[in-house]
Amino acid sequence: MTEAVPGLAGVILAAGESARLGQAKQLLEFNGRPLVRHAVAQALSVCRAGVFVVTGAHGDAVAAAVRDQSAECVHNADWEDGMAGSLRVAMTALEGTDCKAALLMVSDQPRVTTTDLAALAGLWQNAPFRATAAEYSGLPGVPAILPRSWFTRLSELEGDQGARRLLRESPDTQLLDMPHAAIDIDTLDDLTQLGKTPGQL
Repeated sequence: MTEAVPGLAGVILAAGESARLGQAKQLLEFNGRPLVRHAVAQALSVCRAGVFVVTGAHGDAVAAAVRDQSAECVHNADWEDGMAGSLRVAMTALEGTDCKAALLMVSDQPRVTTTDLAALAGLWQNAPFRATAAEYSGLPGVPAILPRSWFTRLSELEGDQGARRLLRESPDTQLLDMPHAAIDIDTLDDLTQLGKTPGQL
């Protein structure tokens, strides 16, 4: 059984409109529950310092989907401006905690497992002052664990920039091969390739 890691907080970025999909992908069902709910459960399995869900488009519905979970929703009113705004909202929320690092996740990587996250957390614990990221398709990306020393840099990002650029630029980023993270949901074709139909995974 996976044990939650002290000092590690979780951040689920779930503010997007899902324009290409045509419906809120955060609410697509995976194993009988909405994707965002699945992501929160995964984060809770490894994060002892709290889990935050950043909402935006479809905010009320996303918040309702996780209402009875041990997670706090924080709203990005400027979600249309891109991912950087969601990261700023998340970093502001984390200021009030004593977390040592944040596990950044998105809600549309349904094949990432608790085993994957536990391995990522274990690698980070070996060098807690370094960023630790999943590697897939030849690049670093989320899920990623970013130490508190990175929070200011994350807050300074603009537009549709996420953490990936910072991870690529840092020579100290630790990488963990995670092929499951390469599977995300952006379009109806993505759903079709998984052999499923809209509304479920």
